[in-house]
Amino acid sequence: MMFFIQFSLEQHLPGVELYRESYRKHQHRPAPPPLAIDFTICDRDAGRAEEMTMRYAAGYYLSVIKHYEFNSDYHAQLKGYENYANAAQILRETGLDKAAETYASQQAYGTPQQILDKLEDRRSKLGDFEWNVCSSFAGMPFKDVESSMRLLGKEVLPELRKWGEDTFEPVRASA
Repeated sequence: MMFFIQFSLEQHLPGVELYRESYRKHQHRPAPPPLAIDFTICDRDAGRAEEMTMRYAAGYYLSVIKHYEFNSDYHAQLKGYENYANAAQILRETGLDKAAETYASQQAYGTPQQILDKLEDRRSKLGDFEWNVCSSFAGMPFKDVESSMRLLGKEVLPELRKWGEDTFEPVRASA
């Protein structure tokens, strides 16, 4: 299972639990850790990281809303797109700007320590998970993308590696 961090982790947990239950039922073993995807900006200056996240992650979110036409109401009539209709209703109730701000605020961003703290909090609620980082989005200048990635690689990833190896062992197909 993979999911984009879109709102609070508590709102994601029912879907993760459904995945785990279904996997165990059908595969007769524990599910692999879910893959959580963040739009991450890492900077030594917490205020700068937050400002950039609110600008670029929120900008990315708004581009997704436009692309998938989530703020339109015709999805309810399309079989298989009922969840889009639900999302459109929530967006109308919340407002695009507030929804984009909420989305951006849930991402793992900040100083290296702030990111580690957010991921550790996520791990305490979710259990083991894989982490995927989107590092270039919404027209963010490449110099900022590179700086963020280098700082993540230097100070965040080595700490995450200390969490231990993934214990999931996939079943290999026999030849």
